[in-house]
Amino acid sequence: QTGFMQLVTKLKKSAGERQFSSIYLAKAARGVVVDEIRRRYRRRELQTEERQSVEFARSNDPDPERESASREIGQALRDCLKRLRDSRRLPVTLYLRGCSVPEVGRRLEWPPKKTESLVFRGLKDLRLCLSKKGVAP
Repeated sequence: QTGFMQLVTKLKKSAGERQFSSIYLAKAARGVVVDEIRRRYRRRELQTEERQSVEFARSNDPDPERESASREIGQALRDCLKRLRDSRRLPVTLYLRGCSVPEVGRRLEWPPKKTESLVFRGLKDLRLCLSKKGVAP
């Protein structure tokens, strides 16, 4: 309909009779379709199921209460990491950042048993400190 309306508007603007070639009509139709796709993409319409109304759709953004709790947990975690012994802080930090225990040992060039002991003792101390601050899983 949009393409047809554009053609009608062009016909009205032209003083005499105007004829459109098939190539022009095909390009106009393609342009209208592309414009519609772009417009819908820009709008990013909320796709809901027929049963679900817009009022009950949830946002993916975290709520302020959850953000605040996350900040408090993060601060408690940083404080507890600072209080760990120096020999345990680095291996625990690497472990919490996603390194496996053997990988921590390779990075720090420590024997496997020493690395394992320091990581798990450090995690135990970290859990104890967090529980004293009221942070529990």
